[in-house]
Amino acid sequence: MKRILRVIKKIVVWLGYIILAVTAVVVVIILSEYKGGENDLPEKLLSSEMQKWPYKSNESLKVSIHSNNKLWPYEITAQWWPEREKSLPYQGMNIPGVVGRATILISDPISGSSSTITTQFFHVPDIVLTPSNLVPVEITLKNLPHPSLKASEDNISWGTPLFLEDVDFDGDLELVIINHGKGQRGTHEFEVFDIGLVGNKLVATVKNKRPFKGMNLLDTFDVDKKTITSYLSGGACSSSWKTYLVSESKSTPLQSVEYGYDDSGCFKYTYKYNKTDMGLSKVLLEKELVE
Repeated sequence: MKRILRVIKKIVVWLGYIILAVTAVVVVIILSEYKGGENDLPEKLLSSEMQKWPYKSNESLKVSIHSNNKLWPYEITAQWWPEREKSLPYQGMNIPGVVGRATILISDPISGSSSTITTQFFHVPDIVLTPSNLVPVEITLKNLPHPSLKASEDNISWGTPLFLEDVDFDGDLELVIINHGKGQRGTHEFEVFDIGLVGNKLVATVKNKRPFKGMNLLDTFDVDKKTITSYLSGGACSSSWKTYLVSESKSTPLQSVEYGYDDSGCFKYTYKYNKTDMGLSKVLLEKELVE
């Protein structure tokens, strides 16, 4: 009887080894077939949208954008290169359609002067893409969602390549280009430009200082106080944001909030900025333990 039990145990052990070996072989086969990540999955497993990608490598489309805004006297056209690797659902990013680099031409019909802007994450809504790639794409902004940085919403409402808004409280419209999916936590980031004539030359000047540089959907506006709060970073205990007063196109930091660890735990630090003869001085107002 003992001999029979020993034989049974050996059989069970060997069966276990065989099962482990078979499992290992299957895993190796799967990994070799799917090696390289999501973008290298077999074609039969890719989404139908990816299989139907209609654009050739380095193919470009001409895009005409009509503002229909009486306060905006300029014409906007773009040469746009759709890029598969930047577009939803090709990398699973929170982007509502086809995205790619573009060269945007802003023209003044009266003086004949123009200015060029290059951007990397330009989006053309699917609803305006023509069946034939040879036909210029026509975009009328008034027919698309009307986003506003002063009343930020989720990404769904931003299905437009750009928009016009006075975001620096100076009474003039700025050109705001949306970098789809490039903001923090999968939101959109924005490039803000002042457009205007200098003499007879049309000039597009990027606003490359905070709070306009790196502006994204997590930023908030207080129109009454004319302040903008920039969300600078995020994390369990590494978030920070800074509030700016914007006046006459100039921005001055007023207050900042920062989270950080020390030996006692995670703390929230609140600072204010005071004007001094040497410039702005950052002063700690409060240090608060975060539970």
